[in-house]
Parts: sequence; structure tokens; C-alpha cells
Amino acid sequence: MCKHAQHLGDQVKKFQEITYPHLTIVLTHALHCNAANRAAIPEKKVAKEVIHAIQTEFHSLITYEQKLVFPAILQLFDHKHNSKHTPDLANLLKLTKSKEHKLHGYVGTLHTILQIEALQVHSGCETRVVSQFEQIFFPDKQVWNQLIADRINNCACFRKNMIQASGFHSTAQKTGNE
Repeated sequence: MCKHAQHLGDQVKKFQEITYPHLTIVLTHALHCNAANRAAIPEKKVAKEVIHAIQTEFHSLITYEQKLVFPAILQLFDHKHNSKHTPDLANLLKLTKSKEHKLHGYVGTLHTILQIEALQVHSGCETRVVSQFEQIFFPDKQVWNQLIADRINNCACFRKNMIQASGFHSTAQKTGNE
């Protein structure tokens, strides 16, 4: 296993054991809190719909990363790596960034909705969703994406295995353009 794998492995563990469970609880609490107060303030229905969209996209991202992205990335550090069984990491990361972008948009929309005067007094649960994503999730994902970029640019074993997994290496050999 490459020496750089430990740092990414620690970040994966942080996502799986701390960040993702914490944000799941925040979202669940916001939906229940919102439901309890919805009758008093009709504008909360819109906030609830946005929180539900955040929750759906967030759970999709978690599943996708845990089943495909994290194992693929950690596998690329393995010196006994078999590129025939590794998904194309570039495409996996592109989809992950797309999901992160959607989440950023939903959180921004929720923030805007919470600026409505009628909601400002009663939006503690919903405001916590915005603050926790802005203070925890987005910074953690920025660190993660930078770690991946650094590994691609600075780690020979990661880069080599990523290129092989993408199929570029075998195509280049066949055409003699390596």
C-alpha cells in the first residue's frame, strides 16, 4: 500500500464515522422540527421541500461514495492493484462533484428562503442545516477534492493506477502512442 493511502483513508473514515452521520441527524431533525411548526407558518412548507431535496441528494452521494468512490480510490493505492476491476475514477469524481454542486445549490436556496421575514424567528432547525453544511460538509469536501488532486499530481502509484483503470494506458499501448 502506498504511503499516501493513510491520509486519504483517514479522510474516508472521518466522512463515514463523523461527518455523514452528523449531517444525517441534522437533516432528520430539521425535517421533524419543520413538520411540527409547519401549521403555524405556511412558508415552512417550501423550506421542508428544500430540506427533503438536500436529504435525498445527500443520501445519494453517501451511497455512491461508500459503494464506489471510496473503495476505488483506496484500491488505486494498492501496489497489487488490478485495473480490470476498478471503475473509471475520473468519471466517478465528476459525478461526485456534480452531486456536491447540487447540494451547494440546495443549501443556498434554503439560505435564501430562510431570509423571508416570517421564517427568521422560527427557523432554528432549518438554519442549522445551512450552517452545518457550510461549516462542516463543504470545507471537508474541499479538503477531500484537494487531496485527490494532490494525489493525482504528486503520487506516481495513484496516477499510474488511475490511468490504467481509465483504459487510457492499454489504448496508448495498442496504438503505440505511449
